[in-house]
Amino acid sequence: MQLCRDLHALDRKEDSIRRLLAAQRRFADTVDWAALGPDQCRRVADHRTCLEFHLDQVGAAIDRRLFDLINLAGP
Repeated sequence: MQLCRDLHALDRKEDSIRRLLAAQRRFADTVDWAALGPDQCRRVADHRTCLEFHLDQVGAAIDRRLFDLINLAGP
C-alpha cells in the first residue's frame, strides 16, 4: 500500500515539474532575449536544466517503485 502512495505522490510531482517546464517554455517564447543580460539568460537556462534534472530523477524513482510493485505482485 505504501508503494502505491509513493507512486501516486511521485506522479503528482512529475506532473508539477512538467507544468513548470511548459510555463518556462511559454515564458521563453515571449521574452526579448536581446534585452536580457548574459547573466539573466544563463539563469533561465540553468533553471530549465535543473527542472529537467529533477524530472529525470522523479522518472527514475517512478520506475523503481513500479519495479518494486511488480515484484510484489509476481509469482
